[in-house]
Amino acid sequence: MRLAKHIAGYITFILLTAGLFLLVYNFDKVKLIFTHAGINTTPDIFIYFNQKAKSTNKFWKSLAQGGEDNKPMLTPVLGQLQTYRPEYIRLDHIFDHYQTVSYNSKTKQIKLHWLLLDQAVDEILSVGATPVLALSYYPSSLTIDGQTTSSLKNPADWQYLVNQTIKHFSGKRGIDNVIYEVWNEPNLFGKFTIGGKKDYRLLYDQTIKALPDGPQIKPFMIGGPSISYADYKGISRFLAYVKKNNLRLDFVSFHIYQDSSKKTAYEITKVKRIIAKYKMNLPVYITEWGINGDLDPRYDDLYGYNHAIKVITGLDDIMGLKDKLFAFEIVDGRPPPKYKSGLWGRWGLFTHPSTSLRPKPRWRAFEKLNNLPWNLSFTPNTDWPIKALVNFNQNKTKTAIILTNHSQKTIYAKLHLRFMPNGLWRLVDLYTSQKIEKVKVINNNSLDKNITLLAGSAVIVNLERLDNLVRSSGRLGYTNDYALNLIDGWELLLPNPNKTDFKLNFWFKYKNLPQNQEKLLDIKVVTNQRPAGVNLAELSWQYRNFNLSLSLKNGNRLSRASIPKEYFKTNKWYLAQISLSKAGLNDLIVIKIDDYQLKLPIIKLSSPESTWSLNFNQNHNLNIDDVAVVTREINWPAYANDPKSIISSGLVNLTNFDVNLAED
Repeated sequence: MRLAKHIAGYITFILLTAGLFLLVYNFDKVKLIFTHAGINTTPDIFIYFNQKAKSTNKFWKSLAQGGEDNKPMLTPVLGQLQTYRPEYIRLDHIFDHYQTVSYNSKTKQIKLHWLLLDQAVDEILSVGATPVLALSYYPSSLTIDGQTTSSLKNPADWQYLVNQTIKHFSGKRGIDNVIYEVWNEPNLFGKFTIGGKKDYRLLYDQTIKALPDGPQIKPFMIGGPSISYADYKGISRFLAYVKKNNLRLDFVSFHIYQDSSKKTAYEITKVKRIIAKYKMNLPVYITEWGINGDLDPRYDDLYGYNHAIKVITGLDDIMGLKDKLFAFEIVDGRPPPKYKSGLWGRWGLFTHPSTSLRPKPRWRAFEKLNNLPWNLSFTPNTDWPIKALVNFNQNKTKTAIILTNHSQKTIYAKLHLRFMPNGLWRLVDLYTSQKIEKVKVINNNSLDKNITLLAGSAVIVNLERLDNLVRSSGRLGYTNDYALNLIDGWELLLPNPNKTDFKLNFWFKYKNLPQNQEKLLDIKVVTNQRPAGVNLAELSWQYRNFNLSLSLKNGNRLSRASIPKEYFKTNKWYLAQISLSKAGLNDLIVIKIDDYQLKLPIIKLSSPESTWSLNFNQNHNLNIDDVAVVTREINWPAYANDPKSIISSGLVNLTNFDVNLAED
């Protein structure tokens, strides 16, 4: 026994010594762990623009409207919805709320009336959305007790309703891609269960067997179970039944009402794993989501704004390109008389028009998110409680950084942006739920910015790249020799040929030769007679023979000359020389590309007041370098977007791209 104690003592000593060694050796890591155990209120947030991005979409851009009124609810907000352009709008109560069904007890005949429901669907279509119809609830005239969620007198009536509804909207009306959802929250409305006496799976089975087919029926989708929460066991049993009986199922739907964005993400992830377990490649539709399934005053204040952004930001890595999130609901129901402000904790994005229609902060969140690029995105690594999402458009000229604070403490963060694409950037807006800050900052490869994140808040930083000054390697190839990469257009104002003759020289090269019609540049004149501007000449690739073609236009006159495509090679620099001079009554434009010369007259359009410009068009594939203007007037200022003011403000270093002025 004594020996055992000695052995135990030695082992303890060894373990303590090893632990102390590891603690000392990994002190920085241990310190980091202890730091993160609390909340760092002054974190550094690094966002690297060279991080790999994925394709994304506005999975959250669908809306749902409850059966708050038997009149079309969207009428008061059509203007806002037309601007927002939701992808889908969901309606429930379609059989019991729109006076769709009447029943003659004597003849035992069902008659369908589509007028009100058609009006509601027409409103959905008018804002550019596709309708989603929740096949619910039973018409009271067809149930055993007059209740819309009890049981039908004749179960076959359900299949008739389903069949005729799909024939009407996807057949007679010819609406493409309508989504039909079988019932709405069956666990609450109708007390359906997955299994048991009143089995939702049997309702779904009957629905699928009632679907019409034939060439006159447009493509549509159908799915369920539309449960009011993420019932993992119920969804699993539903999927097992569908698979066993080989039933059509185009999506899996349920609802989420959570004030925790973390739990929202967890629930969707868990359901996706259940779907994968059954080897079913199905999208997930959250056909209603919000803060709370019950009335909650947070729907009416800034909490709703921040909650919406936090949920959507947290789901970007989880939602697939076919998954959808439907915010519930668009317009509040009519408030009781005592709520004169119209705010009564209802779920709507807008108050009911009976008081005074107005948007709530939650709607403002969707408006702001809708203005972001949202083509590509990535999630930077950040420490809790900060979450970040970066999204940008396809050519990465517009970027939005969404930062969310999931704690109850104000955080003073330092935002460090690194490896930003070359070019002149500026901070367009800094959106918070309380104010808009406009700043003119930005340098080329990086940006550092202090950001205040209030407790539980969300901040959106918008960045815009001024692409006309993006650099690439210059023609001469030595260090610090740069050319202009035409990711965006670039305008060079020219001297008025009424006052002086001039010549313009520049070098250009293609990284890849164009495969379609593609304009290189045009010469534009703006006169008092033509205030909108007239393109006098354009240099462009044509579809037919892919030759570089010069087109000179004056009214209905069109003159052309071309250079054969075979003359051009990729990644080779070519010298272009353009001259404009007087030739009697006409102006004469001469364009020379290396040894090819194109000379065409145009009727004189210049006047002392006219403005001339050379416009290089957006072309990701094209570089230009060493632009030189040669003019008889020594003091003529050539400039692009007023570079004199740019130079004086220190925002651009034009040595990155040479604009040389010379005297003839």
